[in-house]
Amino acid sequence: MICEDPNYNLSLPPLSLTRDTSLWVYNIHTGKLLRIAEIDRKSALNHALEADSGNASSVLGTPGSWEFSGIVDAEEFLGRGSWLLDIQAHTLRIAPTAATVEGGQVLHLIWKPSDDENNRVPERQVEGAPKLRQD
Repeated sequence: MICEDPNYNLSLPPLSLTRDTSLWVYNIHTGKLLRIAEIDRKSALNHALEADSGNASSVLGTPGSWEFSGIVDAEEFLGRGSWLLDIQAHTLRIAPTAATVEGGQVLHLIWKPSDDENNRVPERQVEGAPKLRQD
């Protein structure tokens, strides 16, 4: 698993990407790199604003302004294909804003290597608040 941490507006040149920060799997046997998840900032921001009006100072930010910053194999505790990962939501200000710097969340992702059959992106299960857009 590779956590993308661009800290750069991905929509600007020289990248000019139409996607947001992503989580990748690198297959050491085939050399293939597969994107398995993408941060969905709009969904997360809407969730935060609906949850607490004190979060109103939050802004959407730009593609790449949030990051995956850690991932841990959690199979032993949560079952086959389980991973725990966190997202640093740099533009999400969670109430009380005087006591927090930015938002974020730890997520439980279930993805198994067998999901990559025939080079297609599989359906995946993500538990928790709507923080990821699945391809």
